[in-house]
Amino acid sequence: MNCPNCGAACDDGDRFCNKCGHLLSEPVPTVPQTTKPSRVFCLSCGAVITPGNRFCEQCGAPVENDTHSQPVPTSVTTSTPETTPHVTPVAADVGRTAGRSLSTPVIAAIVAAVVVVVAIAAFLIIRFVGSRDAGVTAPGASNGAASSQSAPKPDDAGDKSDAAKTCTSAPEGKVDSIKSIGDGVIASVRFTSGCDAGTFSSKDVRVTLTEDGATVADAIFDFTKEPITSGRSGRTIELSYPFGSYWRSADHLTSATSGIDVKVATGATPASDSTSGVGSALAAASVPDADANGAAQTAIQWQIANDRNAANGFMTTITTQLSSKRDGLDAEGKTWHYQDIYEQYLTMKAKYPNTLLVDSSDWPTYRNTGTTGWYVLLSGESFPDTGSASSWCAAQGMSKDDCIPVDLQ
Repeated sequence: MNCPNCGAACDDGDRFCNKCGHLLSEPVPTVPQTTKPSRVFCLSCGAVITPGNRFCEQCGAPVENDTHSQPVPTSVTTSTPETTPHVTPVAADVGRTAGRSLSTPVIAAIVAAVVVVVAIAAFLIIRFVGSRDAGVTAPGASNGAASSQSAPKPDDAGDKSDAAKTCTSAPEGKVDSIKSIGDGVIASVRFTSGCDAGTFSSKDVRVTLTEDGATVADAIFDFTKEPITSGRSGRTIELSYPFGSYWRSADHLTSATSGIDVKVATGATPASDSTSGVGSALAAASVPDADANGAAQTAIQWQIANDRNAANGFMTTITTQLSSKRDGLDAEGKTWHYQDIYEQYLTMKAKYPNTLLVDSSDWPTYRNTGTTGWYVLLSGESFPDTGSASSWCAAQGMSKDDCIPVDLQ
């Protein structure tokens, strides 16, 4: 175009002439463009970098020259202004606290930690409830199927062997034989378990031998040393009955085995903690004194009845009297009771096999002198006259006060 004032050539768009300065045209209003500054993000964690910072506020990584920046779109305002959309990365505002934002990796780590804690808490609660409520089968467990929450098995279930189980029922016993050793006897008893399964192994087990209902031997044993396991065959155990724990002569017991019964009881109370044995048989503890005294009294009466026929032979001939005692007598430094009297009988019987036990009340010679109610031991030896009887006493080392010629008439 040319200047209308001086005709000089001017460029299109010039507002003034470059030669004379003449105004060429009125200016056309324009709307200025506004460009928002670009946001800068950390290449390490993605957090927004505040302009001018040299290090990331979230992870501490240095801000590089090539740190990623994202321009914000601009808009041109005409006669009706338009709102410029604000594009912001998702991670920029998530978890913002006190002006500082958390990155996506940090948030993911926190979420994962929370999930782990919840899982552990749930597992512990299930274990606690399952252990407390043991005995109730877990839902969904089929019959006979294993379950982590199934009820515990009872003692008699599982894979335990029968021998490992405990039998508390007293066994049954039968006498095989009885033999005499020294001043005691040994009973070989065949025991069978009182349980279908398990082992009987108890202390303080009382084994009583009876004949026609009367106690003939009685003692307490420790069966933990000779346990009895269930089974049809059972087992034979040798039991000691020391002097003072049996109430028949040894020769009678050895010959009367078939008529002797066995009674077994648990939880017995011994007279003392001491035990004594006969040979290699199981050692025994004594039964209470009252029980022993009662058994001895019964044994004395049995022996008197058993010896009556033999004693009748001395109605017309001479024998010797070895002792006379009664219950409660104070003599020879002690008070005599039935147990002492019967033990004296057994001692004399062992030394003089023909010894007899009689009740003085049954025989004329004692009734005539008013000496009834005495338990008298007779040697059972027969003599033609009193002189011969006295000579025999002297030969035994007994004085005339301890050994007296007598007839029962």
